[in-house]
Amino acid sequence: MTHAFDRLEVRKARTADLGTVLPILEDAARRMVRQRLPGWTPGALSRRRIAEIIDRGEMYLALLADQAVGTFALQWSDQET
Repeated sequence: MTHAFDRLEVRKARTADLGTVLPILEDAARRMVRQRLPGWTPGALSRRRIAEIIDRGEMYLALLADQAVGTFALQWSDQET
């Protein structure tokens, strides 16, 4: 349960957050498929690739009342390396 005084915290994801970030991204992929939106498909996200994005400091984690509620990446390029 959240309250009006809860603040959204956004911070860079850490290596230890990989197990939190991946399920959020997988859930987003499932929602995209259900809504027939182009983009990710469930199971297509590489654990290694997401770990690399985290290691480069490009992945962020959003927390509300210390619970992960979202994630996003800020990258110069979305090209596979």
